Amino acid sequence: MTSSSNGRGAAQTTLPWTTTEEITLCTAWCNAMDTTFKEHLEEEAKAEKKRAIYDKELEEFLKAEQAHDELLRMEFWVKSDSEYETY
Repeated sequence: MTSSSNGRGAAQTTLPWTTTEEITLCTAWCNAMDTTFKEHLEEEAKAEKKRAIYDKELEEFLKAEQAHDELLRMEFWVKSDSEYETY
């Protein structure tokens, strides 16, 4: 017999778990952990897809800005910052 305290004083005596109960508990725990792990992996995959989309959009935006700046320089003969002489 195993005893466990209920936090209110004297410990109660309980019967030990049967093998079937232990297997059931362990199976439930493993299933819960497996589900949680799978959900975590799915969330990570979604986050990675969002990061990839964001990175691609940012790269496209920066290329468009760079092209726009180059057109302005060509059209108005504006120097880029690196073309100015520094003293």
